[in-house]
Amino acid sequence: MTSPRPRPIVTAVRSAIETLEDRRLFAVIGSPLADISGNPGGTGTVNAAAAFNDDTATFVQVTTSLGNYRVQLFDSRKPGTVQNFLRYVNADRYDGLIIHRSDTLGGSTVLPPTILQGGGYVFPGFNHVATFPPIVNEFTSNGIISNTRGTLAMAKSSNPDSATSEWFLNLSDNSADLDDTGNSGGFTVFAKVVDADLPIVDAIAAVPRFAFASPFSTIPLRNYTNTDFSNSVTPGANNVISTTTDIISDVLTYSVSSSDPSIAAASVDAAGQVALTYGSTVGTATVTVTATGVDGVTTGQTTFDVGVGQLDVTIGGTSGNKSVSFTDADGTVSTVSVKGAGTATVRFTGTDLAQTANKGKISVAGAGGAALSLVSIAGSDASTAVTITGKGGDGVTSLQVLSADGALKSLTASKTNLTGAITTVGAVGTINLLSANNAALNLGGTTSDKGVKITAGDFVDTDIISGAPLASVKLRSDTGTDGLSDVISAPGITSLTITGNSSATITSVGEPNINKITIGGDFSGSISGHQIASLTVKGNLTGATINAIHAANEHADAREANLKQNQAIGKLAVGGAIVNSVVDTAGSVGSITAGSVSSSRLFIGLLGQTLVPTTVSQLTQEATLNVLTIKGTLASTDIASRFLGKLNIGSVTTDNGGAPFGLAGDSLTLLNARKADGTRITIKNVTTQAEFDASIGAIGLGDWNVAIL
Repeated sequence: MTSPRPRPIVTAVRSAIETLEDRRLFAVIGSPLADISGNPGGTGTVNAAAAFNDDTATFVQVTTSLGNYRVQLFDSRKPGTVQNFLRYVNADRYDGLIIHRSDTLGGSTVLPPTILQGGGYVFPGFNHVATFPPIVNEFTSNGIISNTRGTLAMAKSSNPDSATSEWFLNLSDNSADLDDTGNSGGFTVFAKVVDADLPIVDAIAAVPRFAFASPFSTIPLRNYTNTDFSNSVTPGANNVISTTTDIISDVLTYSVSSSDPSIAAASVDAAGQVALTYGSTVGTATVTVTATGVDGVTTGQTTFDVGVGQLDVTIGGTSGNKSVSFTDADGTVSTVSVKGAGTATVRFTGTDLAQTANKGKISVAGAGGAALSLVSIAGSDASTAVTITGKGGDGVTSLQVLSADGALKSLTASKTNLTGAITTVGAVGTINLLSANNAALNLGGTTSDKGVKITAGDFVDTDIISGAPLASVKLRSDTGTDGLSDVISAPGITSLTITGNSSATITSVGEPNINKITIGGDFSGSISGHQIASLTVKGNLTGATINAIHAANEHADAREANLKQNQAIGKLAVGGAIVNSVVDTAGSVGSITAGSVSSSRLFIGLLGQTLVPTTVSQLTQEATLNVLTIKGTLASTDIASRFLGKLNIGSVTTDNGGAPFGLAGDSLTLLNARKADGTRITIKNVTTQAEFDASIGAIGLGDWNVAIL
């Protein structure tokens, strides 16, 4: 009790100070948590604490008569001072101590205190704690930490290296005085009270002070009165502010959340062990674990994926794994490999899924086989090649989804049935599939990219939408069974061949042309584009719509050898019948051939019109139907063009039950036809209705109205 009170500190020029706020504790993420998988209805555990490295600071708790406050020690900034402080804590020399000083730096007993001092005297007895040797002043070591509100600094004499056990707590910003290196070398801040606990410190500062002999001339005492002081009553245990200091072993608390609790519900205990309960839903949930420091601030966060009935493996890129093999339910052994740029996440579904690795090759096994769900490629470009093979079993591999965040050189999967989507951000070079069902190919790219080549078998309820031109598409069939037409869309189609039937909606977007389309069976969809050089339907054209918007006064694309000046369609050839269909163009047509035509409309240069023109002013485009060849019967069909070229019709059914149908144009080069009764009709080079009527003579045309406008 003979230790002198530190003298008032004079104000001096302040040194450059680093702000304390930059020194908040952070729980650094250590090794990331691995994704895991499990079975529906099962459970799992993950040690999330392993992901957090919390060795950047030590926390202690000071238990006082007025409540507890927590203190963060600056281990890395002031290691010698912190080690000295902890030496007293670990030796229990900070147990049973008191706050013996509540004071201002200037010694005023009127103004509110600006510091609390402890670490020196024990109760009962008011004797000084046994001390260890003094420590070296670390005020400037690793940067100065300023004496601001809530910080703890070592108390000492005028000798900078005299600090032992005593410390003081700054109740306000005392940096102007205590950060002065001319004042005992500056006072080393080595800790800070957690912000949330400052009210406890303030409560201690509010306790009345009493002027006993030094060093207790400003000692705070509870439940003690001026009368007690006047009567020299010795303070007791219920009067002093006692303190005991202990290290906090668990400085982090954990919380956890799941992106989809129906897939995987998650909880976490105090030790950071995450307990997982898997639902009946097959899928992937992302589990997020958050670590919170003693100060209540979020100090770190990490995530991992839980695949319930799913397993993700990584191949390609820097993973060191070149391929993954698996066996499906029917015994087909399939392999997925990725070459070139990019890293692929390959996802499987099944029960009791597990993976093994050997020399860069991964094998996935599961009870009852594994199913390929997803191939997702990050960092792909025009060098990335994906290959999927299958052998044994039925030889067929099923794939739900393939995605790439860039371009793809190729997807070679001739034994693979696509049941979901292929989606790429960039263009694709080639795609080879066995088939696709209820699927979509959403391919990136631009008009300037090299065309995509696609080869596959049957496409059912499957769309192809490409940002790059389609250089070559070869399908066995393309049909819709869901009441919706399949879509084939790209900025230009060089060659599209469908061996069987198709009901697709085929569109060339913008100015690029359709060069060649061949349908080996029937076609009941729609085709639209700027220009169509060649369209061949070997079966029937039923319920179809053909639109070409190239106008008669535009120049044909010189790149298309089959297109002549002003032609919207170069050639339309239908081996069977044209039934209930529409051919609608803004420009000329080179030729149309068909086995027969019924209940249809062939309007050349009349894009968007639905009625047979009755005046020449309605023939707005200088368009020509150059050649129309109908080998069989023409019935109940309207045909119109500004200029009608050579029309060769095997037979015209002029009796349409009283419902008129027509042929209209401004001129007619040749009409060569027969009526149903065998009467031949031959008309050449007429430019007026009068000329036509004179040429037809007494031949009655019944419901067939021919108008030369």
